[in-house]
Amino acid sequence: MQTRSMLATLILAVTAMAVEFDPGGFSVTISPTPLGKPTAAERDVAIRAFPHAFMDDRVVLSQHQPGLLLLAFTRLSEAKLGTLTAHLELPRTVEVLGVGDGRLAVQRTELGDRVHVAIDATPTVGSITAKGYNAFGALPVVLRTAAAPGTAAAATYWLTHGQEDGPRRSLALGVMPRIEGLRPRRFETGVHFTGNCIRLSSPAVEEWARFYAETGANAAMIEPGAFSQYLRQMKILRYHQPGWLVNGHMIGTTPRPESVLMVQADGSTLPNGVCPAVIYQREEPYVSEHLVAPLRKILVEDRDTDHFLCNWEPFMFDFKGCFCGRCRAEFARYASFTEEQMAAVWPGQVIARHRDLWIEFRAWQGARLIQTLEAIVSTLGREIGREAHFAPEVHIKSITPLWTTSDSLRQYATMAYAGTIPLLNAWGPYPWQTVMMPYHYVRGYNLSTHCLTRDSVDYLRAELPAERRPRLLGFPHGLQGNLWTTEPESMAMDILTYYVNGYDGQLVYAFPKGYDARYWKALADANTAIATFEDMVLDGDTQRRHQIEPLTPYPRPSPRFLDAPCGGIDKERWAEASMLQSWEFTLGRRRLVAVANYWQRGECFARLSVPGLDAAAPYRLSEPLARRVFGSDDGAPALAGAALERGAVVHVGAQRMAFFLVEPADDAPRAEVVLRPAEVEAARQSRQAAIAAAAAAEPTERSLADYAKAFARVGRVEAAGVVSERVADPDLKRDVLRLTAPAQAVTIDVLGGGRVRSWRVGGVELVSPDKEGGLALDGFWQPAALVTGPMELLRQDPAEGRLSVVLQRSDLPGLPGLELTKTLDIEAAAATIRVRSHLRHRGETAVEFSHRYHNLPAFLERPQGQLGRATFAGDPAGAYSRAGRRHMAIVAGGAPDVLLTKAFDMAQTSTVKTATPVDFEAPWLSVRARVDLAGTPVHSVVFWDSQAMPCATFEPIHPRVTLATGQEWSTGMTWTATPR
Repeated sequence: MQTRSMLATLILAVTAMAVEFDPGGFSVTISPTPLGKPTAAERDVAIRAFPHAFMDDRVVLSQHQPGLLLLAFTRLSEAKLGTLTAHLELPRTVEVLGVGDGRLAVQRTELGDRVHVAIDATPTVGSITAKGYNAFGALPVVLRTAAAPGTAAAATYWLTHGQEDGPRRSLALGVMPRIEGLRPRRFETGVHFTGNCIRLSSPAVEEWARFYAETGANAAMIEPGAFSQYLRQMKILRYHQPGWLVNGHMIGTTPRPESVLMVQADGSTLPNGVCPAVIYQREEPYVSEHLVAPLRKILVEDRDTDHFLCNWEPFMFDFKGCFCGRCRAEFARYASFTEEQMAAVWPGQVIARHRDLWIEFRAWQGARLIQTLEAIVSTLGREIGREAHFAPEVHIKSITPLWTTSDSLRQYATMAYAGTIPLLNAWGPYPWQTVMMPYHYVRGYNLSTHCLTRDSVDYLRAELPAERRPRLLGFPHGLQGNLWTTEPESMAMDILTYYVNGYDGQLVYAFPKGYDARYWKALADANTAIATFEDMVLDGDTQRRHQIEPLTPYPRPSPRFLDAPCGGIDKERWAEASMLQSWEFTLGRRRLVAVANYWQRGECFARLSVPGLDAAAPYRLSEPLARRVFGSDDGAPALAGAALERGAVVHVGAQRMAFFLVEPADDAPRAEVVLRPAEVEAARQSRQAAIAAAAAAEPTERSLADYAKAFARVGRVEAAGVVSERVADPDLKRDVLRLTAPAQAVTIDVLGGGRVRSWRVGGVELVSPDKEGGLALDGFWQPAALVTGPMELLRQDPAEGRLSVVLQRSDLPGLPGLELTKTLDIEAAAATIRVRSHLRHRGETAVEFSHRYHNLPAFLERPQGQLGRATFAGDPAGAYSRAGRRHMAIVAGGAPDVLLTKAFDMAQTSTVKTATPVDFEAPWLSVRARVDLAGTPVHSVVFWDSQAMPCATFEPIHPRVTLATGQEWSTGMTWTATPR
């Protein structure tokens, strides 16, 4: 009787929560207007609470638990930085548990009901650059409060540089209830910590580790040290990445002897690359001294990790080697080449003449290298009686059918070794938001994670038998670099998407990096969902028999979700995907249906139909995490199998995943609220108008198919001496616009950014072939983006001696509201292309950008080692020829802008008097070209180059511009070709 009474009390306690459907949405609303930009009062250096100063200027702590405030810095000038002191004024209810790793002095002063804390930030100076805030070297401050949930307060922070105080900034503080999550037993879940967020003094480090365990995390990517040892005590699985065990060839501690370095075709060595044969042939003493011994210290002696999980992006080594004697012998054996055949091609011609064979050889070497690393680590693990592995972190596209479309991925083919190692990590896509830029809403953005995780699991299952498949870990997006953020609920959706799609674990990359308790709660809630259902998800049969159908207005995703950063989605497969996705898992007599709503701005009521049940038998349809059951009209907590086949109305909030359990009914009492169908329908009706309004407010966006249909209606035009016709491009598998005139033939890729894909003059091709590049491809240096998506052909206007092709695109990457109108004038009697780009801002929030033109002129190729040349204004002193590295030529007299000059690392910089005109010529081409950039100031010209690139780029970079609503900006350039 007492038990029943307690249960009844519990049911009453949860009733209010259970009958209220969570509408979903975000707990962190990233400001649509960029926050945190430097002010006029800040001179040489600025401080910000990273990342929340750029998102919502608010930090939330969970009661009685530690929270991280990350103070980050950026340079505003090239002036030398002196002593830095960071200041915090906090309510007395907020205590500072620790700062940095004990190396940074803290001075505390009582100020009535507030406390002033001064922190020596000078040790961070070495990490402060003009390339953005130093998130990896930022100053961590661990806070804790006993204040009641709902308490609102504020903090003030500022920076003293030398003796000069900077402006004070305010930061809202909030408090939420204590965070706790269930710990999964099997599915690995946790985060990838950055070092500065865990190198803490006592007692902060102990409290931080205890809090991590309380979230339900059971794994972590972490560096050696005290924090790692605390996690070890808590039975949390640890992964570690030494900086000398990454990227395919950066293998072994430094300094490395010259004899093991990669050799390029010209005989030079790569100081950051080790010959792969050195590793898989276990060349001594290098392997023992530089690899095995340091691995043993970390794993065996210090017990600072359980596995090695290492970034594997070897793309900086594309087509660079190795061409040493070892690799020469290895290639000869692999290719079955005679000495005569080798002498004819090695080293200078082997790639040109045997490109595919070379790629396959590189993949074979890479596979042997990884297998060797796994063997070394697993052997070391056995020394201490435990299982230990080496796992590479590879791009997710490399384990989908599309990996063969990339020569870079083919060189390091994951599938060449995936079936021979026990553990593999795949990263991407990363549907991020960029700080200091307008919020970039992409409807269904995180659907991209579903597409690629689904494709990767399906492909591995199709290609590898179960006994050879590696355990698969994911890297969902957290906070990357110093720019790319997301919302807590978006992060949680990615975590759960990896889970239901068949991965074996996930580590949020990276975290927390300044994220507050709202993000930790999202992680804990995801961990609880994983722990609750992991046996069904991991062991259940995945045959799909249910149906899910939206009953409230539900839009299609934006086509732009297919272009999520770091992706590689199969657009043909997923172009028609719905934002409402579902999965089914059957274990015994229980069936679990997971339903994800990837629409960020709208909840969804849907009909869930579950066939295949005994029509007359009673079943429970419950939502365990919400502690409710969908019952019958009379309030019974069961539905007949026939009723479930007809369908029950369920609900999923915006950017949420819900789990519905179908099982035979029993009489066991449960702390759940029974919802009658009429109650669910009443909730649906009450929210119908709001859902309809949210759907109606969504912008109409056209897909590639829509643009292609419009382009397909374009007919032949013959005017002003130019013939324009739409033709099929077999390589691109889409139509392009070909314009033919007496002096030239031009191909414009209307559905590929409006670039000039081909320009032939006198039968000579002047554009280097590329899948996305060409001439006159619009893009931005800040934010870094290229306009490669489809454009609308508005019209073709004939004028005297030329035909003007006018294109338009209104949703540019990273710059919401900006519309591009692009005009290409094709001359009939002269080999001239005149390009004009007109940008008009139609959005509600001002946008800032630096426009660029991305060009791949054939003059900057390098056939058989020959070099072309680009000369500025006829001045030979400023001439450029390829050197296989990035080069920025800064135009003299312009306003200095460190955000442009430091946006990307440049191997070389130079100064030119003017950026126009630029003359191009090459010894293998019978035509020369000139480009005029008159009319718009040019900040610099970038030649983006590497040894792997068939052609260097030529990119005029324009100064930064800010456009308010309704404002416009234009630029242009003219290309002219003449015989040499």
